[in-house]
Amino acid sequence: MSPILFPSSRSPAMRPWKTDVRTCVASMSDGDFYGSEKSHIMSKAGNVKITMHCADGTTKVLKESLALQEGEVIDASSFINIGSVWPNLLSSLKKKSKTASTKATMMKVSDPIIFGHCVKVYFKDVFAKHADLFAELKVNVNNGLGDVYSKIKGHPKQAEVEADLMATYNTRPKLAMVDSNAGITNLHVPSDVIIDASMPNVDDKLEEVKCIIPDRCYATMYGAIIDDCRRNGQFDWKTTGHVSNVGLMAQKAEEYGSHDKTFEIPTKGTVVVTDDAGNTIFSHSVEAGDIWRMCQTKDAPIKDWVKLAVNRARASGSKAVFWLDPARFGFVGLDISFATPVEAMKDACLRARAGHDTITVTGNMLSIVPLLAGGVLLETGAGGSAPKHVEQFLKEGHLRWDSLGEYLATAIGFQELGERTNNPKSTLLGDTLMNAVGKWLENNKSPGRKGKQIDNRGSNFYVALYWAQELAAKDASWEPLAKALADNEAQIMKDLIDCQGPPCDVGGYFKLDEAKEI
Repeated sequence: MSPILFPSSRSPAMRPWKTDVRTCVASMSDGDFYGSEKSHIMSKAGNVKITMHCADGTTKVLKESLALQEGEVIDASSFINIGSVWPNLLSSLKKKSKTASTKATMMKVSDPIIFGHCVKVYFKDVFAKHADLFAELKVNVNNGLGDVYSKIKGHPKQAEVEADLMATYNTRPKLAMVDSNAGITNLHVPSDVIIDASMPNVDDKLEEVKCIIPDRCYATMYGAIIDDCRRNGQFDWKTTGHVSNVGLMAQKAEEYGSHDKTFEIPTKGTVVVTDDAGNTIFSHSVEAGDIWRMCQTKDAPIKDWVKLAVNRARASGSKAVFWLDPARFGFVGLDISFATPVEAMKDACLRARAGHDTITVTGNMLSIVPLLAGGVLLETGAGGSAPKHVEQFLKEGHLRWDSLGEYLATAIGFQELGERTNNPKSTLLGDTLMNAVGKWLENNKSPGRKGKQIDNRGSNFYVALYWAQELAAKDASWEPLAKALADNEAQIMKDLIDCQGPPCDVGGYFKLDEAKEI
């Protein structure tokens, strides 16, 4: 496949990489989820039980019964008490500009525990000095440093605690910032940082970073792409190949570490999973403070996931790579490649630089997800920067959220529907929207960073304008809409800019007040 050439104005310039850049990834070498994973396929339908066998001879049932189907996969792993590991992961940071903590956005049980240990280690002197006070205030460090600020507010010792926290920054390594203008660091709230979000430092300027990702399930592939850029320089977006994704979404989907089969271990012992007959399926030796988790995935969605990956590879002519360790999962008889995440990332980088497209087939990084009743779900990316964008919108009515992912997913959705149902109208909508998004990129109509610039609403207008124009070129019935949008472009954009400035109150974050959001 030849490299794909794009107009020079199609994408904003990307900053060059230097061979001596110090950005790196730090992770554990053992004791993490990756190193302790065990899997089992149910040969027949049945129930499993999860029990904690304590070192003192007592037992505690963690999960009395979990009903499983024939062919269903259960997968369990443990993570050592990371409180003793964080000092090593934080070491050498004085030679780096700053640190980025662990991903703690999606895994609502396990990741906040890991995150909380980092907060306590980084601010160890403050937590030692004010241990009794924090216990009295019921500070939950798993909610981040922000919980300290929230619980101490109005207390006689508020000023003292806040001064001690601020003094820590003078003696400890620099932290990545979520909002440098407001002094919100990486450690304030676990859900503010997602693993692939960029984090500007003071004055919104990017710096070299030591990305601390304790679990090797994630760390190795991010280290691979950083090493690739250090070795080969920045990607040339004019010729680079595309890397798309087909993700597995289980029925009653469970994100590892977010469900009722994740436990923080209270004492030394062994966690044992048994079947109906009392036979041990697998077990893990654990210590106090360890995290143990188990996940389940039904057989039908796994088969459908493989089917979609093969169909996408056949339709696109691109290489498909399953991000599975061949030594751990085995070959399932399909003429497709298997590679560990780190090797798959290296291969994707190599192919992209040569202008070749690659389909990554992964277990939990979603992009195209098969629906068992037919069709696909197109996931457009997680909102690692969403909290800061929402804060800016509430403050000055400027929403800089970039909906490029949503535009592309909508276009592909129409194209997929058209192909599956043999509907030329759907195909036309998809093809013309894809062309419209290209024009949108060429004309740089993405949201600006500051108020009184084009924001998400203006970007949406230009997608609608370009889409209508592309449709009108194929079907005259769209001409009136295209003309009306073009004739009123100046006034519409003026209205969308003029409305910015005053603060906005939408009555909530996840659940809005309908009366206020209108």
